[in-house]
Amino acid sequence: MGTKFAPSYANLFMAQWEEDFIWRNNHLLEHTELWKRYIDDIIVIWKETLNELTEFTNYINTNNLNLEFTQTHSNEAINFLDLTIYIEDDEIHTKTYIKSVDCNNYIPGTSNHHNNWLKGIPGGQFKRIKRNCSNNETFEEQTKTLQEKFLVRNYNKNIVQKSIEAARETKREDLLKYKDKNSEEQREITFITNYNSQYRTLERILRKNWSILRRDEEIQELMHHKAVNLTNIKLNHSQEFVQIPLGQTTAPEHIWKTRRGCLSGRIVALKCSECGSRSKSSRIIGGSDVTLGRWPWQVSLYLNNKHVCGGSIVAHQWIITAAHCVHNYRSPQLSSWSVLSGIVSHSPVRLKTSAVEKIIYHQKYDDRSHDYDIALMKLEKPLNYSDSIRPVCLPQYDQDLPAGSECWISGWGHTQPDNTHMPHSLKEAMVPLISTKKCNSSCIYDGDITPRMLCAGFLDGKVDACQQMT
Repeated sequence: MGTKFAPSYANLFMAQWEEDFIWRNNHLLEHTELWKRYIDDIIVIWKETLNELTEFTNYINTNNLNLEFTQTHSNEAINFLDLTIYIEDDEIHTKTYIKSVDCNNYIPGTSNHHNNWLKGIPGGQFKRIKRNCSNNETFEEQTKTLQEKFLVRNYNKNIVQKSIEAARETKREDLLKYKDKNSEEQREITFITNYNSQYRTLERILRKNWSILRRDEEIQELMHHKAVNLTNIKLNHSQEFVQIPLGQTTAPEHIWKTRRGCLSGRIVALKCSECGSRSKSSRIIGGSDVTLGRWPWQVSLYLNNKHVCGGSIVAHQWIITAAHCVHNYRSPQLSSWSVLSGIVSHSPVRLKTSAVEKIIYHQKYDDRSHDYDIALMKLEKPLNYSDSIRPVCLPQYDQDLPAGSECWISGWGHTQPDNTHMPHSLKEAMVPLISTKKCNSSCIYDGDITPRMLCAGFLDGKVDACQQMT
């Protein structure tokens, strides 16, 4: 049909014709027992005489859409798409339609195509016959014919036989089931474009609208947010790397220069990673319990086997948390700290913990104003990512977070202002961002909010993250 969108266009065109000429003429439908259309192929079970069928065909050919239909009719058998539909013992049966002029044009089994691809051809074709044949005797007849064709084309005899056995064992009703292309299991976004290192229009569009795209709930579920991990590694003699001279403004092909050695012996390595993705889970709103996998980067920081703060996974071996969580506990040994990941509940059951190798808090952290309130924990062993353990995406350095943006908070903090109740289960809530200017007004925080802080919550005190929801 030409271009990729042509079948969809033709289907829409025919649907409009069908609506105007068929469904709005109820007297025509009275003469049909069945009417089914696949794009521009139509099968009809006609209840009236042959002359009336000819009149009907003449009627639908009288249109101003340049459509012309031809008809084939029979009282015994008729071909439709890849089926032969026939009557036997007063019952309607089907089998695979094989044209009389068909030649054996299967790709040779000795061709240079990938082995797995070649193995899949017999399997798919024998299951197609199983799907199309309404009785087993016809299936065996058509299977024998197809088997001979594959062997003539030098397909492996054992592979062909295994494909036949697999088709025999498959239930026909399973092959006839409708597969929803929009099901939850198959929901993906395929994004394909031509790439040119000097073509920056697409990048500029995405950067400009990224904050809008990320707010869309459907896109959040479907799109895996990519990030880049930057590390400093020792160069070995077998590696090549690219040097980018500072201050260059020429074209990329003149900037990138391949090298095999450098004076320091160390290079910067960039590695793409997936962050911000999570498994399908039900959404629970408003400070309620959270299902496992809803916030897979959420961890619990334990000091002497007691929860003291929350944190987020940013890499296999790194946790980000608040400096106030670790600054006041400098004296304990690192062995007193542990990290629990992949959990939503602090149950009595023994949970697997990760030992801490190093704690780094911001050197400018002020424990009175809580400015620069950020810290990192390095684990002794890397975490194994799963549906319930995944890294969070860090925002860009200059990312704009406008007031009113809806944000999610999660943690095991106090759920009542009196600090008397610490929940066992992970909680979540949605809060709007409040502008720094408004938060710093004399009636709210009176200038205590610094440029390193975000202000979020409800001014009437519904819910916020001020009660140890780090």
